[in-house]
Amino acid sequence: MATKTFTSIAAIENVIEAAADIAIQKVAKIVRDKLEEYIQEDFYSLYSPLFYTRTFSFLKSPKYNMLNKSSAEVFVDTDVMHYLGISGEDVATLASYGFHGSSDIFRPGFFWSDFISWADKNIPFLLKLELMKQGIPVI
Repeated sequence: MATKTFTSIAAIENVIEAAADIAIQKVAKIVRDKLEEYIQEDFYSLYSPLFYTRTFSFLKSPKYNMLNKSSAEVFVDTDVMHYLGISGEDVATLASYGFHGSSDIFRPGFFWSDFISWADKNIPFLLKLELMKQGIPVI
C-alpha cells in the first residue's frame, strides 16, 4: 500500500469521502443484485402461471440510488411494474407474503424477509471489504 502525505484535515476527509462513495456504490450494486436473486428464488422459481405469459417486470424492479456521498437506498421500483387490475406496489406486497398476483395463489417464498435477513448479516461485512479495497483500513 502506498503511503500518502496530507497537509490538512480537509485533504484527509476528501480522500476518505471519495473512497467511501465508491465503496457504498459498489455495495449498493451487490445488494440490488442480491434482491433480484431473492425475487427469482422466492417468487419466480416457486410458481409458473398457467394462463398468462410473465413480463418479468418484478424481477427487473430492484434498483438503487445514492442518497448522498455517504448513503444509498436499495428498493423495489414498483413504478416499472405494469399489470392489469393490480398495482406494482400491490404485487410486491403480496409477493412478500408468498402470494402470486392474488390471494388465491400462495407459495411459501418470502423474498423480502429473506432478503432483509441476508442484508442484516452481510452489508456490514461487504462495506468493510469494499472500504479496504479502496485503501481505507477498517477493523
